[in-house]
Amino acid sequence: MELLRTIEECRSLSAAAKKLNMSYRAAWGRLKASEDRLGMQLVDRSQGKSMHLTPVAKELLDQFDLLEKEASTLMENSYQRLSLTINHLKKH
Repeated sequence: MELLRTIEECRSLSAAAKKLNMSYRAAWGRLKASEDRLGMQLVDRSQGKSMHLTPVAKELLDQFDLLEKEASTLMENSYQRLSLTINHLKKH
């Protein structure tokens, strides 16, 4: 996800790789492996060296952000319930 976000920000795989302190080859390998696993194109390679996320990749990022937010909320709620339970048990 971080690589996709950085590609979108930098508009190039080379610049994204540099920003993430990765080799171009490693970034290309990750991108290609992700596309192969998902069976879909994640970036549009337009004229020149410019690169943009496909609509599907943007939706994946949006859904990942939502999932991350929901997981964080779930963990916080679970932590609060567990803390209340522990405090209750300590009193008895």
